Amino acid sequence: MCLHYIERREGNIINTQELKKILAQAPKETDHWDFKQKWYSKENGGNGELVLDILNFANTVHNDDCYIILGVSDDGKIVGVETDPNRKNTQKLQDLISKVDFAQNSYPKTNIETFEIDGHSLDVITIYNSKEVPYFLRKNKKRKNKAEIIAGKIYSRVGDSNTPNDGSISDKQLENLFNKRFGLDEDINTKYKCILKEVNNWNYILDQSVFCKKYIYKPAPIYTIEISNYSEYHNLFFEPFIIDDVKTTIRWKLIKLYFNNTVVANYPCIELEKSQAIIIEPDYYEIKLDNYLNYYGFLKNDIRLLLNNILNSNVTLSQEREILNNIQKNIVIFKNQKQKSDCEKKFVQDYRNKLIKFSFNERYKTEIAASIYNLLNLNGSEEVAEKVLEEKIICKFMNSYIEKLDS
Repeated sequence: MCLHYIERREGNIINTQELKKILAQAPKETDHWDFKQKWYSKENGGNGELVLDILNFANTVHNDDCYIILGVSDDGKIVGVETDPNRKNTQKLQDLISKVDFAQNSYPKTNIETFEIDGHSLDVITIYNSKEVPYFLRKNKKRKNKAEIIAGKIYSRVGDSNTPNDGSISDKQLENLFNKRFGLDEDINTKYKCILKEVNNWNYILDQSVFCKKYIYKPAPIYTIEISNYSEYHNLFFEPFIIDDVKTTIRWKLIKLYFNNTVVANYPCIELEKSQAIIIEPDYYEIKLDNYLNYYGFLKNDIRLLLNNILNSNVTLSQEREILNNIQKNIVIFKNQKQKSDCEKKFVQDYRNKLIKFSFNERYKTEIAASIYNLLNLNGSEEVAEKVLEEKIICKFMNSYIEKLDS
């Protein structure tokens, strides 16, 4: 059975820094971007030519967004489009595309952003990556002073060239497009990352025959998630990120991701009996100072974060959700490795400048130590509690700094 899914992407995909990197390569063009000196007009094919260029980029075999950058001359100089009378915004472009008779009523998704570079306005049309390829028309589309776009024909961008109006894509290109459509060009981890974003497409069941919980992906039941007891861990470990809910019973579980009947990945996690929340164990990061400081976190593209969303989708009661939210405050989520590095550098700088102090309420520390002792019967629980509270302070700093970076 083949899986057909669509990758949804939101927000601004390209930023000024990324655009400048592309402009530095002008006038070189690729299967990711094209330069235009001015907007499409009657003299250069009009709206039909614009639709054709979008078709070519929408049918690329890679899994990246593509860009048409307007306001760059043939020799790569920035000339701008600030006085161009044919400029469009996102709404006008989407209205234009939605009126074109695409087969299967599936049409490319686009966006337009304006950037001010070297005193000029550049318009960038983003053609979003999609798994709905190949796109093609059901009826011919006219172009001003040029041959029509032919219905049923598949146009595609290869390198710096579009499919000629009287030409055709190769059998291999067509095969690659259908591999992209059905996810056959990606590894199993990438497929899982994509379908885990579709929270509403997962059905929860309790399998009484083997006493385990399962989630089944409705569009393709060959993808399943199983939650079973983790006897190797039992209650032998206490994880500091659950510090605000240590009074509840902690049960270690094992998450298994299946493709057909094959386990493709597994992750230890904690189930909190009081709230029914499930937290997959994050990474344990280390900051090197005079002593070693640690904290818990994820990178944003980590599959475990997406799994957490699925596994906690049924946590709806306000009290249960509050417990889950409190736990998540003790875990730092970074956009990427660079943001993680920036936050750690800022922490080290403030720590050395004595702007960060590991001070906490002694009564609170005693309560935490008692809970840890009761849970694990662990000697030296006062020292463990102090270490746990240090990690909580680090996470609070990191999360606050990320908010400043994002604001």
